[in-house]
Amino acid sequence: MNFEDISSRTKKKFFEEKHVLESSYYKSDNDLNIVTVGDLHYHEHVDKQIFKMLLCHIIETNPDFIVIPGDLIETRGFLNSTKEKEFFEDLIREMGEVAPVIMVPGNHEIANFDTKFSRNDSNDTIKYMESLNKFKNIYFLNNESVKFDNAVFLGFNPRLEYYFKYGSDEGKEIIQEDYLKSGLRMADCNYNILLSHITPEVFQDMKKTDLVISGHWHDGYLPKKFDKFLGDTNVGLFFTPLVAPVSGIVCRGVHDFGR
Repeated sequence: MNFEDISSRTKKKFFEEKHVLESSYYKSDNDLNIVTVGDLHYHEHVDKQIFKMLLCHIIETNPDFIVIPGDLIETRGFLNSTKEKEFFEDLIREMGEVAPVIMVPGNHEIANFDTKFSRNDSNDTIKYMESLNKFKNIYFLNNESVKFDNAVFLGFNPRLEYYFKYGSDEGKEIIQEDYLKSGLRMADCNYNILLSHITPEVFQDMKKTDLVISGHWHDGYLPKKFDKFLGDTNVGLFFTPLVAPVSGIVCRGVHDFGR
């Protein structure tokens, strides 16, 4: 791969801006390495080089799992182009050749936006994403779970209405109701990992899991002072993509939880 045409700023985002956070939290004597790729927002006009570079970085990282917590696509417009679909599917398929890829819907998949961001009620975006499960090591979870030898991933997807009620009491009720309806259950294994597009603090009052991996807030956050968010939930770590909007918090790079 030739990165000569990639800007230094873009290279810095992927390869230089790394922060390390250490903790004694672990449940197993075995290492578990997870790459989180949040909010790809793939569309027909995006610069393909950024995705090629991302794939190379994932290969170098050599993870046990790759998780994509929603908003894989911007709009469904690229589905009308065979060439664009092939590129997107090749990207997902090649990730699956590195490690199991676990994905969940985001609001862009649920809303089923067309190229002009108007709603399309045919729900064909979710159906298309589910069709990616035909590839080896690809798991698109729509209120479903998948179990591996050392981890269970629970893919939670609330109704679209939640995204318009975020932060309200009604929004909290929607999350609790939809989570119960999902039927997701933790399993007896090393790690139960909850994967959802919605921001992780909404899970504070719900059943304990070992890890919550989220997306949605593009300038995401990982608080250094965990107690404020963790309480007694035993949640191990929050992930969201890109740069933190508030100083003094970490959200990108390598986060070492001592196994």
